[in-house]
Amino acid sequence: MFNKFKILKKEECPCGSKKKFGECCFLKESRKFYNEKEALSVISKNARKSRINICLCNECKSKAIGAHALQENGVLSKLAVDKYVLMQNKKENATMLEIEKGIKEAFYFLSEVLIKDATVQTCFCKNHDDKIFEDIEKYNKIFSPTNLKQLFLFAYRTFSFEYYAEITSNKFYRNMFKDVPQLIKKTILITNYKESLKKKEEMDYYKNLFDDIIINEKYSELATVVIEFPYTIKFANYMCIAPNFDLMGNNINVFDKKSKMMRRVFITSFPKDEKSYILISVFKRDINVYEKYLKSFEQVSKEVIKYYFNCIIPLISENLILSPDLWDEWDEIGQCLVQTAVSEPNPTRVLLGLKLILCNLSKKDKKNFMLNNIKYNIFGKKNLDSKIKIIKNQINF
Repeated sequence: MFNKFKILKKEECPCGSKKKFGECCFLKESRKFYNEKEALSVISKNARKSRINICLCNECKSKAIGAHALQENGVLSKLAVDKYVLMQNKKENATMLEIEKGIKEAFYFLSEVLIKDATVQTCFCKNHDDKIFEDIEKYNKIFSPTNLKQLFLFAYRTFSFEYYAEITSNKFYRNMFKDVPQLIKKTILITNYKESLKKKEEMDYYKNLFDDIIINEKYSELATVVIEFPYTIKFANYMCIAPNFDLMGNNINVFDKKSKMMRRVFITSFPKDEKSYILISVFKRDINVYEKYLKSFEQVSKEVIKYYFNCIIPLISENLILSPDLWDEWDEIGQCLVQTAVSEPNPTRVLLGLKLILCNLSKKDKKNFMLNNIKYNIFGKKNLDSKIKIIKNQINF
């Protein structure tokens, strides 16, 4: 029987040995660490070992380059101060914090990163990176919120970097379990490991769909809601998620019983020229799952839309990029709240709270809700009264 909280003795050992757990790491002695520095060294070593060099384009054997998930000159440079942005940098050492008495875990907080290194992964060769993404990354290309090819490419870019992250995450867990066998008995780690394996399977499914669109240029297979802001936001983000409630707090069943997998939404946020955009894309075959979710963007106030993203982007995404100027707008409490959100290992309870708040805000007497009283606002203090525009692409409801 499958158990998401632990590894059974008859299951394959997660260290990658191909042996049964009961015949492998279950029998090994615990590894002892004599100081925090030694533990951090093992984490850093295995993080480096987990990075791979692979072009995600089908059958491509060329060496991958360090490609940006978000354009350095067109996006990241708009957020930078002295060429630095703030983001989680998992190439540096983690911070060890005590979560329970005598038990410490590694956390990655927002820190300064040069834009030349920000959002960089080795998941495309130079030829495919230049050729496939030309329409959204060449300096002379103007973004249009109704251009289906450009909308597809942003979603594909988001998917590809999230897919690469799952590949490396699976490898990191195996490396850590091999080096530190007692970790296999930690419930939260095994839960996260099994969720990572499941997400990788789901991403394999979506990779086939994305590959088919690229080969056949069927960009209309993707439906996208575009939220357009008439000013330049001071953050960017990309994430592949399975939201199980809409912006009114209504439940969404995102689990497909037939395929036994979660359906996914691909979200990219970025400033472009003098405007900014949040793209919410789903495959048309998943519209029946996410119709309620996509509709809700037109059923709530613009302030609720901003409040929703203000909560879920720091909490769910591991790919939030902030301008230091935006960071300096918040007081110490606001900054601590954001750091807590980005490092939250299990956001389920917080998301439940958000769901209840959205349900409450959907009531008639809450229509005048304003975002300006909360401790941090990723949309910034300025332009609070600016109107935002919602554009639907390949959506008929």
